Amino acid sequence: MSKEIKPMKIAGSNFDRNERFGLQNVPKHFESVTDDEIERLKNLVLNETQNISQYKPGALLDILKSVDGHFDSAYSTLEGDYGTRLANLNEVYTRGISQLRHACGAFELQVAEYNIAFENYLEATKNLGNRTLPRNLMIDVEAINRIKQSVKDLDGRSSKDE
Repeated sequence: MSKEIKPMKIAGSNFDRNERFGLQNVPKHFESVTDDEIERLKNLVLNETQNISQYKPGALLDILKSVDGHFDSAYSTLEGDYGTRLANLNEVYTRGISQLRHACGAFELQVAEYNIAFENYLEATKNLGNRTLPRNLMIDVEAINRIKQSVKDLDGRSSKDE
């Protein structure tokens, strides 16, 4: 009577396919998604090799095939996890760049409106003969150009990574 061996889950992962995260809250286990699992797998394979072969040289080829199968399965699972996480990070990064561009455009419009209103105020107070405010209270357009350049640099960095 042959004892049926139940398939054992070899590779595990904390990966949640419906997980949502942004640049500020990337899961801590992302960087080491393979480290703990590979260590656990190594211990499992060594124990299994010892138990099945009982160190008999004739069993070595079959044991090595089994070990190779375990690592191949684990590698495929973890590679899929990593690829999906990387795609999710790229999506979040791209969406973030888009939101930055939008915010930068809105800020540029607000600065333009503020500077026009300030110019009008200076003109009105000059016509009334009152004391005027210093012109350095206007927002420097160069600040906006620096922000735009920073967003372009971020965007350029993402296209270099691909």
